[in-house]
Amino acid sequence: MATIYSAPDGFEPPRWEQNISWKEMEEKEAHYIVKLAAYARKQLRAPDPIIGKVVRFPFADGYAQYMVWKLRPLELVHLDLGDGWNIPAAHARGLKVSDIREMVGREEAWSLLFSKKKET
Repeated sequence: MATIYSAPDGFEPPRWEQNISWKEMEEKEAHYIVKLAAYARKQLRAPDPIIGKVVRFPFADGYAQYMVWKLRPLELVHLDLGDGWNIPAAHARGLKVSDIREMVGREEAWSLLFSKKKET
């Protein structure tokens, strides 16, 4: 069972500005995620490697994105990026730590696959 929270005070997600490119917006979002993840890991004395990782759920025309904040009990922070999609509350209540570990593993494998492709 997961509890979903908003990002802590002081961590306002970047908002779309019409005078910047998509690439610049992606960079702002990536910077936001890095800062938030560092803060999440700093809050725990001996964090699990998946603390601060992002999990994404396909939703509508994009993704509902969350950061793993705590494992016992399972806590996720909603990443209000892009369209800011959320998963339904019933979905969140059914999540287990094992589900999140599996999702993080898939995301990392997917990222590794595409990072190698860019290099060639």
